[in-house]
Amino acid sequence: MTWFIPLFPRIEERKINSYKLGQDIFYLHHQFNLKSVLNIGLIGEITDVALMDDGRLVMCLTDQCRLLICNIDGSQVGTIPVNSIPCCVTAINNSTLAVTVYYPVGNHGIEIYDVNNKHKLKYIPVPRMVYIFDITMINDKLVVGADSGLVVVDYQKGEIIQNIGTNCQPWGIYASDNRIFYREYMQSNNILYWYSFTDNKMHTLTFASIPCSITSLSDGSLYVICTDGCIQHVSSHGKQFRTLKTNQSQFFNDCRYIRYNSKQKKMVTYNVKTENAQILQEIEV
Repeated sequence: MTWFIPLFPRIEERKINSYKLGQDIFYLHHQFNLKSVLNIGLIGEITDVALMDDGRLVMCLTDQCRLLICNIDGSQVGTIPVNSIPCCVTAINNSTLAVTVYYPVGNHGIEIYDVNNKHKLKYIPVPRMVYIFDITMINDKLVVGADSGLVVVDYQKGEIIQNIGTNCQPWGIYASDNRIFYREYMQSNNILYWYSFTDNKMHTLTFASIPCSITSLSDGSLYVICTDGCIQHVSSHGKQFRTLKTNQSQFFNDCRYIRYNSKQKKMVTYNVKTENAQILQEIEV
């Protein structure tokens, strides 16, 4: 059975000031070294991070099979043990997280965790799910990547409610408004893909290099990190983009991913070389 997800309000209806593509939006608020939080080297260990509405950071530590919870200033709050390997994480609300988990026997799926009480609430099996393809939220539903498709999951019922064919391996998936963005896994093309629930069609945008991590800003526009180190600022309708200047993109050097939170008006980046987490503050307009 195919269910259809109710659409989000259109960007124009939100009465949020739109940014001019390429303008200055963020400044460095503070940074901290994650090695000092864990007392170990972190290269290759942190696979994803979520910035929650209350400002806490939650990171997947694959080598240690646990989730690390930090305050936004870098002080450690605690950890949540995971029975297998956590890979990608997204916040459902201020007390609940969803994590894609790898099991050696092949029973990959989504695990839901209570952040405050630090325990697992439920496990949702997702056949064909690829645990490294990321996890995201759209209209209170979870979306994960699968073999040649996107899978929409009702985490409250523990049910798959929609499968969306992509004709490729969707990697780095990210949902914003009525759209699910992704790139093609292990392919050297420079195309950003997205599925729109508005017209139930696939759309594309081509960059000068391969897109990697994606996050949306308060006005619905996107920041996209590309493999050449450039940051592309994409318009909310997905038809135009502009490359940030060198001085604007310095905080994104060697960053694996970027995550923005509209309630905090902050963005977190993680530099894989310095092992620094950088918190960027949105400029008031």
